[in-house]
Amino acid sequence: MAAIGEKLSDFPGAGQVQPNDLFYLSQNGEDVAATASQVQAALAVNNARETFIAGPTFTGSISGNTLTVSAFSSGAPLAVGQTLFGAGVIAATTITALGTGTGGTGTYTVSTSQTVSSEAMGAASATQFAPGFSTNVTLSGTYGTINNIDLYFDAGPQLDCTLIGQTLGFNPIVPAGVQQVVVIGGTARAVAAPSAGSVTDDTLAPGSNVYFVVKRTADPRTYGAVGNGVTDDMPALLRAIAANPEVEFTPGTYALNPGTLPSTLRLLTARPGVTLVPGPGVPTGSGLSTWITASGLSNAEISGLQFQAPSATYSGLTALLVANSTDPKVLDLLLQGAGYNGISLALNSRAKVLNCKVLDYKGSGIVASGSSLSVLDVGVEIAHCYTLGNGTSTIANGIAAIYGIDFNIHDNKSENAGTFGFAAALCASGILHSNTSVNSVHEALNVEDSNLIKVHGNKGRWPAGGGNSIDFGMSFFGNTQNCVGLEVIGNDVCNSGSSGLAYAGSVGFGVQHSPMRSNNVLNCNAKKAGVAGGADNLAGILLSGSLIQSNPLAQNTVTDVIGTLTYGFAELNQGVGMPSSNELVANSAFGTFTGGSAASLSVSTKAAVNSWQI
Repeated sequence: MAAIGEKLSDFPGAGQVQPNDLFYLSQNGEDVAATASQVQAALAVNNARETFIAGPTFTGSISGNTLTVSAFSSGAPLAVGQTLFGAGVIAATTITALGTGTGGTGTYTVSTSQTVSSEAMGAASATQFAPGFSTNVTLSGTYGTINNIDLYFDAGPQLDCTLIGQTLGFNPIVPAGVQQVVVIGGTARAVAAPSAGSVTDDTLAPGSNVYFVVKRTADPRTYGAVGNGVTDDMPALLRAIAANPEVEFTPGTYALNPGTLPSTLRLLTARPGVTLVPGPGVPTGSGLSTWITASGLSNAEISGLQFQAPSATYSGLTALLVANSTDPKVLDLLLQGAGYNGISLALNSRAKVLNCKVLDYKGSGIVASGSSLSVLDVGVEIAHCYTLGNGTSTIANGIAAIYGIDFNIHDNKSENAGTFGFAAALCASGILHSNTSVNSVHEALNVEDSNLIKVHGNKGRWPAGGGNSIDFGMSFFGNTQNCVGLEVIGNDVCNSGSSGLAYAGSVGFGVQHSPMRSNNVLNCNAKKAGVAGGADNLAGILLSGSLIQSNPLAQNTVTDVIGTLTYGFAELNQGVGMPSSNELVANSAFGTFTGGSAASLSVSTKAAVNSWQI
């Protein structure tokens, strides 16, 4: 067998082929062998012969339903069932009964009443034609195309004709004087030769060699993969990628030991019914390790795969790491049991993670990271993904960006995150918008030590009473550096365990020049989960720290109908100093606040047109 692209040459002449020699070909998606005799029989044309004779030609006239034949010229006798032809004869008129005529001159009854003066006429049955009149005949056989038949008028071959279905048309008529029309034809019986246009992607047999040739993908099974869930199939996968940069798994359970996919990879995908499970060489336990690594990719796609690595067994495992790549795409993955991290991205440029589900993880469901403030992950997009944590209070974020720039995390959902539903830390710029976090242990969304982050239209939800929550709804924290230029706009927080929204800082750091606008906070501090300053110091919107400065807060609404908040809005010293020089305009607070006031603000904060209702 020759390799793809190899020239085949030096075949013997046809005269040397013997009846029992084998030919290798594809039949219905399967590779088969056939002898020369079998191929010859399969391709043989079974000729059929159809003969049409000349019907009668005569001189006649019609009055009402009576045909009168005054002179008989040639051809077969007139008979019941024949169709009449003539310049004045209505189409499809047939002879229905004999009168005085018995095949020649005389009278005959016709099917359609009409008046036709004496003229030249013809007649023909299904196996006849009318010379000088017939434009077509109907064949009894099916031949496919005009190329499959030979046509003769008497002994003369004819080329100017058409075949539509079983109607053989003449251009323009069978000439007068022709006594016989002969059709010789047959359809070749082809081996695996479907009709033009009938083969589509869906009709190719999945997994057959023909399927992979047409799809231009390689099947790891062709390169030794077993797919039994036990044998290590990573070597076969690497061989497949080496042979073809586009690889598609066929149904099966593939055990894979740890491995690094080569940078030549362009596509790694799977048909339905494929599951990847850890091979015998994948470490168990809490020691950090990586299962499948893809590094140095360029415009590659990893899609449609299903991973199973239960976190109880592989608690330190990162299922998939994509690193140092340009324009990689991770699409439509399902990680049912993701170990520690489900999908990890590191030091990529313009990576995309779309429509993925990560279930039962202990670290992060999906995380994109650089390595330092000077070596950042650039332009990642994470969208339409779902993560489900196990609700334990460990470092377990749903979706996170760390050391990133120009990231876009949007339209995702996180449930039961052990720490944050969504997080951005040490990032230079980015967007978190239209995400939903449900029942996280700590914040639904946390931005820490980052600048120029737009936080728009996100939702943090907990069940009544706070659910898993022991912390703020959403927080923005200057811990090791200031957060500057944040935009916190149009977010909703409901039933968080502690304060709803918080700008907070540590000693020497805080949040500055970061507008907070049009956010809604409902029934927060549901657990009176005091942090730092205690339960009596909690608010719907909280500013805490001496470097929480120059932040405009406008058109935010805090509502408390369960009586758990101390204040609606508060600037408080919780051990790191009092905020200053902020501005509150057109905000609203509704409820019974245990601090006796809807707002507790520093003397340097400007407040105007706010609505406080207690």
